[in-house]
Amino acid sequence: PWIIPSIVSITSWRWLIGTESGLINQMLGWVGAGPIYFLSSSQWAIFSVIIVKIWRSFPFMMLSLLAALQTIDLTLYEAAQIDGAGRWQSFRFITFPHLRDLSIVLWILMTIWSVNDFETPYLLTGGGPSNATENLIVLAYRYTFRSNQVGSGTAVAFVTLIMLMILAILLLRR
Repeated sequence: PWIIPSIVSITSWRWLIGTESGLINQMLGWVGAGPIYFLSSSQWAIFSVIIVKIWRSFPFMMLSLLAALQTIDLTLYEAAQIDGAGRWQSFRFITFPHLRDLSIVLWILMTIWSVNDFETPYLLTGGGPSNATENLIVLAYRYTFRSNQVGSGTAVAFVTLIMLMILAILLLRR
């Protein structure tokens, strides 16, 4: 999911969940459940955008955490085992502290990327239904290119930038 172009992956998801005859609704029909209109209902559309975003981001997060796990010296676990520590204690006192700093950086990155994600909500739902999946970047696009209000679009983008900078600074100071 990480290396597949956005248009390909999101078009595939639209094929799976976009219509009453989509693959997911066909499988629901096989088990006797009625169709779910994933992209027509506000709640289901938001849920769908979140699921697609998680699916697209999951490989990056896992590869980053796996790389961090591989940097932990195995002698720490051996020493903990000799001292009588169990699996939970080894995780709590060795693994988790070694992953904490990277997890904070990954959390900041994913927050920034999610707020700035244009492709997922726009290609999946177009910001709808009833602007339910419209984030700040889609709003800036709508103001700038659809309504020809360049000033408003720039203001939305600038406010988004300021909010993300404040969030990143607060988290990095922590």
